[in-house]
Amino acid sequence: LSIRRLAEITDYSPAAIYRYFPSKDFLVEELKEAFFARLVDNLGASIGQSVSFKEMCRGSLRTYIETALEKPNHYLAVFSAPVRSIDMPNDGVTKSETSKQRAFEFLQNLVKEGIARGSFARDVDVDLSARSLWVGLHGLAMMIAHMPHFPNFRDADAFIDASDFIDFYIDRLVSGLEAQS
Repeated sequence: LSIRRLAEITDYSPAAIYRYFPSKDFLVEELKEAFFARLVDNLGASIGQSVSFKEMCRGSLRTYIETALEKPNHYLAVFSAPVRSIDMPNDGVTKSETSKQRAFEFLQNLVKEGIARGSFARDVDVDLSARSLWVGLHGLAMMIAHMPHFPNFRDADAFIDASDFIDFYIDRLVSGLEAQS
C-alpha cells in the first residue's frame, strides 16, 4: 500500500489524501480502527439475544469470523501492516481506549462471565484465555480470507461446509475452557 497507489485507485491526488491522512501509517491505523469499530458493534448486537450462555458465547465468537469475512480484503489489509502497538493492557497500565481494546475486553468479559456462570473452569486465566480465543478466531478468519475454498484443500477432499467447520472450530475453542462436570 502506498499513498500514490491509493491515489491512482481512488482517482484522488496524493495531496488530497495527505490532507485527510498525514501519513500512510495514520491511514492504516484508521483502517484498523474502522474494522474494530464494526466488530465491536457486531459483537454488541450478538449478545442482545435471549439465549443460553453457551449459545451466546458461540454466537459471539462466530460474529468475529463473520465480521472479518464481510469485507475480507479490509480484514486482510488490517492485519497486513506491521503491528506497532496492540493497545492492550501492559503490566497494569491501560493504553488509550480504542475499538481494538474494546474488542479484546469483550473477549475478556466473555471469559469472566463464563467463569461466573460456572460454564468455564474456575481456574481459567482470563487474559490468556481471551488471547487464545482471539488468536484462534483470527487464524481461522485469515485462512478463510486467504484460501477461498478453505476448509477444503484439494478437489479429492470430501466437501466440508465452511459454516459447519466454523461451528466445529468454535466448539473446540470453547470446550477447552468449559468446566468439567
